[in-house]
Amino acid sequence: MSKQGVKYSRQLAINETSSRRQIDQLELFINDREVDPEINEYKKSLYSFSVAHAVIFDGLSLACNTFLDERWQDVTGEWHDIIGRRNDKTETHYRLFASEHIIREIFTGPYSDKWLEFRNQLLKLAYKKDEKKKLVIDKKNFIIDAPIKVTPWYEKDNMSKIANLSPRRKGKGKGETGKTEREKTGERETGNAKGRIVGFSIEFFKPLFAPLLEINSKKETGKNYFFTPPYFQLKIERLFENYVSIIDGIINDAKRKKADNVLELQVKKQNTLKILKTVLPEDVRSFYMALLLRDNHRGGYITINDFINFINGIWPRLIRENKDGKCFLLPADYNEAIKKINIAINHLKLLARNTDMDGGQIIPLEIMAGGKFTRATNKQRIKCIKTKSLFSQYRLVELTCFITCPGKALDLPTLPYKQSEQPENTQNIASF
Repeated sequence: MSKQGVKYSRQLAINETSSRRQIDQLELFINDREVDPEINEYKKSLYSFSVAHAVIFDGLSLACNTFLDERWQDVTGEWHDIIGRRNDKTETHYRLFASEHIIREIFTGPYSDKWLEFRNQLLKLAYKKDEKKKLVIDKKNFIIDAPIKVTPWYEKDNMSKIANLSPRRKGKGKGETGKTEREKTGERETGNAKGRIVGFSIEFFKPLFAPLLEINSKKETGKNYFFTPPYFQLKIERLFENYVSIIDGIINDAKRKKADNVLELQVKKQNTLKILKTVLPEDVRSFYMALLLRDNHRGGYITINDFINFINGIWPRLIRENKDGKCFLLPADYNEAIKKINIAINHLKLLARNTDMDGGQIIPLEIMAGGKFTRATNKQRIKCIKTKSLFSQYRLVELTCFITCPGKALDLPTLPYKQSEQPENTQNIASF
């Protein structure tokens, strides 16, 4: 697995960490009472990204870092750019076009067991209409468009059709009958092509990814970016999966030994799962991205000067508005936000403990509360380990005081070390 950090577009991260409240509403939708219910539902979908989008964004960023000028040869001997449309000003989207084994490596890499699940997500995006979002272009401009457009490449497809034409759906009947059949079978064809899917064309919105392809002052690619660990979303999801598997392993072991505390362990499992559900994998990602957007590369901390706005982009349901439209946090909601941040930090430290944050620009360690960082001042400060490029420049033992049995306070299980050597005074057990 690569330890190299992945350059990630700040503009893309801004879109991932902006809530519906933060993005100006369309003029068409100003008065909800006059809006058709179907349009109102459509409106809600404009402001949220799925977990599948997160995995795709990670993979596309990795591709922009790694395969910028790479080409590949198909079975007919024809050569194709992995990333196309770079110099085509008539196109709004770049295109990643490659065979399935290349796509699998780009998006799931060492997490090969995740490929089928991810492939299904790609097909869902392909088989339904392009999922449009309200995208932030810069501080003043927005646009409604699909950030991602997916087209499967079938075994018998002529690749020039894939490269130049938009796919059409065909059903086995006309009108509603055909539509129902298409929805039932998930059929999608390009021209008359049929057969198994052997590749994908993935179009991605230029303004969100263009900074990764621009030439900077050092004559290298990349402007206005920060570093994230490779396959970041998949790593977070694996962490959550490991929590459950470790807990189940402890319970099953207790059952085999006919221990007296099986019932107690099962109760603790339910309590742990409740804690996990309060901060989801996508929340951990959003928190990390929001921190990176505020990193000034100075000091051993990140200062959040507008805490309400920070929380609004991650957990918007905690934010209230007064009659004048001003946002605020009630004391109970403020405490809930702090609790969620502590849980998110704990998850990220567990990833660091397992070396899965290698390549990331920062490792958040703890909230530096008190003093001028309170609900009243609307400010917070997060203590972090920062790097100019790679987290792997730091030895893991330097984190010992922060990540020793980090799950203990939350009654979460810890994960085993990958290294053969464990930091002193660190117990490799589940705090369960």
